[in-house]
Amino acid sequence: MPTYSFINQATGEVEDHYMSMSELDDFKTTNPHLDKMITAPSIVGGVSLRDKQSDGFKEVMSKIGEKSPGSSVDQQYNRKTIKQSQTENILAKHRAKKK
Repeated sequence: MPTYSFINQATGEVEDHYMSMSELDDFKTTNPHLDKMITAPSIVGGVSLRDKQSDGFKEVMSKIGEKSPGSSVDQQYNRKTIKQSQTENILAKHRAKKK
């Protein structure tokens, strides 16, 4: 349900009221001393479930990644140091030469 802002004509005070759109018409008729103010709508954006993962879940996924090196889970959840990534690159290079 939205929150509506009203200005009191007598005092100039701003009041916020939480009600449904169907209740708004009744509220206006019972409170003629309040004028509805035009306000900017509240818009929610940029919500991502990927960023909302708990630390426990991330820890479990990193342990799964450790058990299966090179997998997509390993690449996504295990942050490697520069030394580790360079070592893996050298190992991959030598494995490719042997074949």
